[in-house]
Amino acid sequence: RCWQEAKKAYQQDPSKFSGEPKPPTKDKTICAIYFKKDTIRYKNGYLLLSLKRGIEPIKIRWNIKLGKPIHVIVSWKKARGWFGSFVMERSVQQEQLDKQKMLAIDLGCKRTAATFDGQQVVLYSGKSIKSLMRLREKLKAKTQRNVSNLVKHSRRYKKIKTAHREVMYRIDNKIKDVLHKQSRTIVNYCKQHNIGKIVFGDCSGIHNHTNLGDNNQQVQQNPEQQLRKYIEDKFEVIGGTTEKVPEYY
Repeated sequence: RCWQEAKKAYQQDPSKFSGEPKPPTKDKTICAIYFKKDTIRYKNGYLLLSLKRGIEPIKIRWNIKLGKPIHVIVSWKKARGWFGSFVMERSVQQEQLDKQKMLAIDLGCKRTAATFDGQQVVLYSGKSIKSLMRLREKLKAKTQRNVSNLVKHSRRYKKIKTAHREVMYRIDNKIKDVLHKQSRTIVNYCKQHNIGKIVFGDCSGIHNHTNLGDNNQQVQQNPEQQLRKYIEDKFEVIGGTTEKVPEYY
């Protein structure tokens, strides 16, 4: 919209511009609109997200019993279209955890996590994640074959690509669901056993210059660092501490 207004002004008086305005080249998939607390209002069952003066605010139906968000992010993805993310403030009870007790976690592919608290070992299977990743790659190859002989951006091409994005979105959600459930199980284990510190073996370097032959793709796409981030977020909220240590020796 700003570009269109600038183009009209350029056509009326080009001397005000150093050159002809061009449309934005930034990909819509990485654009996001951020609304802070001061620009968020509630009225008659709707959240009103203020824009610039003279433009109607964005209206989102909202149940005020959930509370008023402190941040709202409106973004766009090909698989979902426009959607909103809401940041809420919640009070969480801090647990009285023993900082001297530690849980060691070894992240991997076949076993997404192997935990040890000094007495008991617990293994978390990565079979479901590997299966979903394998299905995702097969569908990618199938889609690529289907569109290889089509005219780019034709009706058939767009239809296949749209269906592909929807399936990829569902598969990615299933992977995130497994990671969230495993991270919550690990944090609950620490609460039950009064463990105040989690130590991760730092294996983030396996994604750099991987040279494992047939296992390259499996290792490169393995989401073990995402699982570590989920565990850190959930554990630090309840008062625990986390640390990364080198895995050498």
